[in-house]
Amino acid sequence: MTPLRAAPPSSNLGLYVTDGGEEVAFLFWAIVFLLVAILAGVLGFAVIAGVAAFIARVLFFIFLVVAIVWLVGMAFNAVRRIL
Repeated sequence: MTPLRAAPPSSNLGLYVTDGGEEVAFLFWAIVFLLVAILAGVLGFAVIAGVAAFIARVLFFIFLVVAIVWLVGMAFNAVRRIL
């Protein structure tokens, strides 16, 4: 059995995808808060569930805005390359 070692400082522990951009991190945290909201709701913690659901909703909409801006930017960049 190998001993446990701490992750190197440069490691992001899989919480962020640096190649995909920041929008992936927003989506990851939105899903995490959604799962916390569901779990808190099942266990009967209504206030915690409401707050976590609100945070998940906000992060998801931030993800949508960033993703749409990125897609529009990529489309303009592709059109500019064609012309």
